[in-house]
Amino acid sequence: MRVYILDTGGSGLDKMLTWLSENTRIREVSVIKSQDVFLERVERERPELVFIRLGNSEITGLKMGQMVKAMEQDIRIVFVSEEKDYALDAYEVGAYGYLLCPIEKKKLDNILSKSNNRKLINLM
Repeated sequence: MRVYILDTGGSGLDKMLTWLSENTRIREVSVIKSQDVFLERVERERPELVFIRLGNSEITGLKMGQMVKAMEQDIRIVFVSEEKDYALDAYEVGAYGYLLCPIEKKKLDNILSKSNNRKLINLM
């Protein structure tokens, strides 16, 4: 599974990367800090799962989620935030999941296990 993370280095990113690297189904994890580069990569090399950090960019993370969904409906989007106030908006965008910071390993594992239980489509 190819995973992209749009994050400028928020809290818990290192832990999240460690936990993702421990999952044998994940073959690639890329942390992307630039929104433009993120969208280019999503367009060029479709990931199966993306994590989008909310609250630290000029284009809102919710808008980024809408842009990703416009490119490819099958990409699963997990929003990461320190605020639970955006959860409803995130699901209206089509979120696959929503993680509150600090991220708990058990909750990340639950999202990954849901991903692992679904048939993954090679989008390349």
